[in-house]
Amino acid sequence: MREYEVIDLPPFHQNTLIVADRILTPHEVIEHGSIYVQNGVVHRVTDKIPEKVKDVVLLDLDNCLVLPGLIDIHVHGMAGVDIMSAEEDDLMVMQKELARKGTRAFLATTVPAPLPELKRVLAVIARRIKRQKPEDGAALLGIHLEGPFLNPERRGIHRAEYLLPPDKQVFEELQDAAEGNIKLVTLAPELPGALSLIEYLRRRGVQVSVGHSRASYEEFWKSIEAGVEGVTHLFNAMGLFHHRHPGLAGAALEAEVYADLIADRLHLHPAVIRLACRLKKEEKVILISDGLPLTDSPDGRYLLWGREVTKTGTQVTDSNGNLVGSVKSLLEMLLNVSRYLEKPLEQVVSYATLNPARFLGLGDQWGSITPHSIASFTVIKEKS
Repeated sequence: MREYEVIDLPPFHQNTLIVADRILTPHEVIEHGSIYVQNGVVHRVTDKIPEKVKDVVLLDLDNCLVLPGLIDIHVHGMAGVDIMSAEEDDLMVMQKELARKGTRAFLATTVPAPLPELKRVLAVIARRIKRQKPEDGAALLGIHLEGPFLNPERRGIHRAEYLLPPDKQVFEELQDAAEGNIKLVTLAPELPGALSLIEYLRRRGVQVSVGHSRASYEEFWKSIEAGVEGVTHLFNAMGLFHHRHPGLAGAALEAEVYADLIADRLHLHPAVIRLACRLKKEEKVILISDGLPLTDSPDGRYLLWGREVTKTGTQVTDSNGNLVGSVKSLLEMLLNVSRYLEKPLEQVVSYATLNPARFLGLGDQWGSITPHSIASFTVIKEKS
């Protein structure tokens, strides 16, 4: 198995010419090419390397592979930073740590909590979004609201007392606290009022994904008609697939919706990942980390969101032995999928770059290395 290290890049405050052995745009593979960055935006990508360079900073990435910056739409924390208790300085630490592990943009993902507390968290994230700078690390693109509109029977670690029925007014209060930065909501569409809320969210330009749900096959198709375009951590926290009752998982595999996967080998068997990636169109597969604050923490018992959890190696479980999130980076998930599918990185890199960008409606700016896109790159080098 190949192992890679992440190469840190300086912020692009000056016009910069990047020279690299391989560039995955991800539309094509460019060998021994260059990227010209102007004012933080990709100006030109070519398979030629200029002989003379004037008035630009030259960044020579010898023996490196340049990918579009990885985008994680579902991450709860990193390196001891818990989004639910973080202040602005903590979020900046998280941004730097995410970048150090290869993630260049993300959605801060919340969990159900008492409404006053959840509003406080959203306000902190909104302030960080306004004040962030390129040198802070991974770009904070917005907020993923996981709940509170979840099915109590499939809540996972989330506390039942903080779950709420789908309600437009509650969402508006949360969106006001977030200063309009909620970009994605995960909810259970079988709950009373959910379909109406889905339609409302889509009119407001907020993306909706189905998760922590007991939706039937038929109920999921109704949610698609209402505007749902995604499924949160496919197969996890949802009803089991059955050959006579395919349920949410079966419908998600069949429907033309995005499906995100936790590819840490704990949440999904490699064979299940292979199956999902064969059944779904390439442009509809998204990888997520579902990352926890316990990433890089030593083994032991911890209090997480009011629950006791145990970290053993790369596995985090609650008191009932149920899996809780992940401590793997998005880059590790991407490398896992490349190995499971026996495909080179160029054939799967869109799962963690262009696909999440398009899902969020940001495909013209993020997720690719093309003219006019944001200069966001994940650079990796094979360890010797």
